[in-house]
This record gives sequence, structure tokens and C-alpha cells, in this order.
Amino acid sequence: MSSWMLMLLSVASSSVSAEVATSPLAAFAGSQVFVQSDLSLNTLAPGLQLSPNPSAETALFFLPRFTFGEDWQLRGRLSLSVEWTNSDVTTTVREPVLSDTTLQLYYRGLPTLFGIKALVGPQVVLPSSDLSQARTMRFSPGIVAQLSRAVPLPAGSLLLLSNLSYQRPIYGYTTPGLDQAPSYGPRCRGDLSSCVEQASGLANARDLLGWSVVILGQFGDFAPAVTFSASHQLPFGFTPVPGTVNVEDPSTVRVVTAFSAFVDWSFNDWGTLEVGYNLTRSALGDDGKYGNPFFDRYQDGRLYLGLNVALDPFLVGGAEGGVVRQ
Repeated sequence: MSSWMLMLLSVASSSVSAEVATSPLAAFAGSQVFVQSDLSLNTLAPGLQLSPNPSAETALFFLPRFTFGEDWQLRGRLSLSVEWTNSDVTTTVREPVLSDTTLQLYYRGLPTLFGIKALVGPQVVLPSSDLSQARTMRFSPGIVAQLSRAVPLPAGSLLLLSNLSYQRPIYGYTTPGLDQAPSYGPRCRGDLSSCVEQASGLANARDLLGWSVVILGQFGDFAPAVTFSASHQLPFGFTPVPGTVNVEDPSTVRVVTAFSAFVDWSFNDWGTLEVGYNLTRSALGDDGKYGNPFFDRYQDGRLYLGLNVALDPFLVGGAEGGVVRQ
């Protein structure tokens, strides 16, 4: 699933009624479940690409929260997705794909300045996905910060959100591993044998810097929004070995961008429907030039329909309707 969706569903908390505050499970207020189904644009219009790669996917996001003390909140994020078509998104037809597990501990006691609320805290990503396990990731510690500001409008309100994160993953190896050891030891780097159980070529990311901007309007039960995020990945560098050529320049920064535009409709106190479009892509195209981050017929643009379920009415006795935002 797209990184912008994971980011947006992990930001902040809504106000809670007095009934919730007296519930024995009030500490779990703000927990949510989100289900999303999407179609790639070339599924609907095969003529967009010379070699269409139809893809239809459904994902279920678990977004628990636990508040303790006056100023601390623990947030979790985990998703399970299934690709229904036989595209190159997965290696097995209808293979369930588990994401990594993200835990964030936010400190919410910083003072509000000029109407801007700041949250900050540590985070850790655990390798529950096959992809991170293949990369030999042990865990990925980091730090996350968020700024938010509400702007009143004549017919509603505007919420501005900005997120910034940094991670320093810990790996067993600096290159991805193989699911099964090969029957023979290939020459990987000169006469070295360090790659017997490693996939040669592309190095793991040593440092990850991510940021995002969200602009969300609220007009009654409807909430239109646009989001943009980027991930900057600095890979490990390799020591030059005579007679070999490095596949990747160690000074290269990989940049992945994600754009989304959507509309929410909160139809009751627990359910919110969402319809939208998103595009996640490498900032550089196949021609080595920066591509359009909003629409590109040759990239994996998607239309999607989602349902957000607020768990407060079921766990803690009631809450205001809508998606947890702040």
C-alpha cells in the first residue's frame, strides 16, 4: 500500500465525548480500522501503456492507539493486503502480504505556538514483512515529528498537517538476502564469498528521511483533501574491489514520491467512506529525468474506495464521528 495512506492514517486524534472519558477503555480512544480496494489506471484503460499490467488490490489497516498519563500516546500501524490480479506487484497469485509493524510514542505536551500544535517522539519499525526480512532488517529505530494547525473558514475549517521522520535501519547485511541459499557460491565481489546467501547489486538503505504535507478541508460531513509525501533513501556504499564495477553510486539518493487527492464522507459516528486517486513513483523516470509526481500514464496510478471504521463507539462507548486526524 501507498506510503501516503499509511502516513495520513497515523496522524493525530479527534475530540472525545464525556461518555468516552469515563469508560474503562478510554485509553484506546482514537483506534481505527481502515479497508481499501484499488484499481490501477491501466486496468480501466489498457491503452495507457504499451504493456498493460492490470492490478486490483485490497488492504486492511490496523491502527491502534493507547494514551497514558496526560501527554503520552502510543500508536501502532500494521496492514494486510491481497492482490487479486496476476500483476507483477506480488510473486504469487492472491498472496497475502503483511506490512512492517510501526510503533510510535508521541509526546503531546509541547505548548501550542501561533496556533501550531507540535508532537514529537521516537519510533521503531519491526520487520514483519517478507520484504524487510529479505533485506535482513533487524529493526529500524528513528524519530518522528508532526506540526498541525486548524484554520477556520466561513463554511467549515481547514486542517494543515506536516510530518517529518528519520530512520536508521539495522541490518544483518548491507545487501538484500535470498529466500533460499543457492546450490553453489557465486562470485559476488571479486574473489570474496560474502554474497553466498545475498542478492547482489542494490544496497539496502542506510538512512531514510521522510516528509509529508496534508491539506484537508472539513465542510459538514464531507472532507476533501490533497496530500504529498516523499521518502529520501541514502544507500550503503561499497568498498571498491579491483576488477569489479559498483552497480550503484554510493552518493546516490533514491527518492520516492506519493500524491493523493480524495474526498471523505462521514455517514455516522463510526463510518467514513473515502474515494480518491493516488500515484506513488520514483522521482526519476526510466529516462533519468524527474517525472510528473501527480500523473504519469506509465506509472502506477490508482483509483480507490475506502472505509474507515472508528472503534470508539464499540470500545469506549461513543465519540464524535469522522476519521481521527489530529
